[in-house]
Amino acid sequence: MRSLPPLSFPASPDDFPAELRRRVDAYFSERGISKKANLEMWTKCASVALATVGSYALLLTAEISPWSRLLIWGALGFCMLQVSIGIAHDGTHNALSADRRVNRWLGRLFDVMGISTFAWPTNHLASHHAGPNVGVYDAAIDSNPALRLHPEAPLGPAHRVQWLSFPLLYAMATLQKWFFLDYFTMIRGRIGAARVPRLSPGQWALLTGSKLGVYTYGLLVPLLVLDDPVIFVLAGFLCMHVVAGLSVGVIFQVTHLADSVSFVEPGSDGAMPLDFTRHTFATTSEFCRKSRLANHLCGGLNVHVTHHLFPDICHVHLPQLTDIVKQTAEEYGVAFHSYPTVWAALASHSRRLHHLGRVGRAPVLRPS
Repeated sequence: MRSLPPLSFPASPDDFPAELRRRVDAYFSERGISKKANLEMWTKCASVALATVGSYALLLTAEISPWSRLLIWGALGFCMLQVSIGIAHDGTHNALSADRRVNRWLGRLFDVMGISTFAWPTNHLASHHAGPNVGVYDAAIDSNPALRLHPEAPLGPAHRVQWLSFPLLYAMATLQKWFFLDYFTMIRGRIGAARVPRLSPGQWALLTGSKLGVYTYGLLVPLLVLDDPVIFVLAGFLCMHVVAGLSVGVIFQVTHLADSVSFVEPGSDGAMPLDFTRHTFATTSEFCRKSRLANHLCGGLNVHVTHHLFPDICHVHLPQLTDIVKQTAEEYGVAFHSYPTVWAALASHSRRLHHLGRVGRAPVLRPS
């Protein structure tokens, strides 16, 4: 792959970013509260940990029918999702604690969930957060033979049905991370346009060891301990991944691939057409933004504009900040994209995939 210049965002033409930051800072200072995890968040961490351990113990010890055990497999997949996007994700953004060591260790829960923390910082921070919806630069919209996620990517026959097939493809997301994608990323040495640091032999041993540990508790132990037929154990393992993969795929993708948001192409020198704050509003949407339940289940990723603007703020605070973000944007004439329900967001996502899978119509911002 040819070397690409780093993205460069112009300065804002006004004080919009500064005013937005000032108002958010004032929200915390006026109430005398921290931007990091509060009692609610630490209670959530404890309850998610207990639910995960309890579900796994129940999976191995409950004397129930193989059919009934599939429900526990699904619950374990939901717990895996909550550990990943509800705890580890905040940790990797240094949003849980002012002590970076706490964030680092909780961020490593990704490894326990089968997602390598050697690849995650480049994949999520250096690629996606650095340039959302920028072709090639943002690995989250990398297109492939099954999914066309950018209007300038090659159009193939399978893309014509992607607006219908995307749930099946998203359902395989965590399976890919467990068994293929992390290895492929580290061997290839890049994610999109972002280079991944080469691993030392010791780091390769850690990556492989963590993966083997995940394979052991996730599949080998159930195969050895349960009296269920092997086909039911494999079906349960698949059910766990379908629940986790479909959920994380939908939560992450609908907020950047909605029919209201734009794609962006930099100039040949990497220069972007908008300042970073306006770029975030142009390329990102929110859904169920006032729902505390949605915020809890999605780890704050439903209020995605607010998360991208303030990734170092713990997600339990984001529902209170989204009104500030929306109001400030309206005052400065900046469009704020939001969907009232998850179904509205999914419908918008499906429409965008339909367009991209046919003729690729989608707004693309370029430098003037």
